[in-house]
Amino acid sequence: MRMAFPISSIEDLRSREFEAYLRERGVDPDLVLTGKVSLRCKPTQGTYGCYGHVSGRLPDIEFLANLNSNMRLRGHYVVQVEMDTPRVTNTTDRREYTFIDRNFFGLVNGRPTFLGGFRNMMSVYSTEARAGRIHGNKSAVWGEITSR
Repeated sequence: MRMAFPISSIEDLRSREFEAYLRERGVDPDLVLTGKVSLRCKPTQGTYGCYGHVSGRLPDIEFLANLNSNMRLRGHYVVQVEMDTPRVTNTTDRREYTFIDRNFFGLVNGRPTFLGGFRNMMSVYSTEARAGRIHGNKSAVWGEITSR
């Protein structure tokens, strides 16, 4: 799907190919190089959900060390520009939530087919949401995503 840029080392984050990837998505590479735009790095194999994700800014030594350490442990990663999670407000009690959608697809007769999904919401004030970790736990609010 080319939504993320594959890397096998942190040096790949300074490559011309990474710059081209950013430009294709309308992101100025200089903003990434100077740390004005955050990155989210995800392992390509052997993990579920947000396990192994590393987020940060390119000039940050701690971010690069954490990514390098995780890559030695987990292997290759893919990189995307960090996106803010969307927010919704419950109109009944005015509680504000941030959320992620998990959609599942399968191949049916060789064609990609939507199987269903769920919306995972957490209060914007929860510790996990403030840390950018939207996941299932006791404070999560769930909603089904269907094709109709």
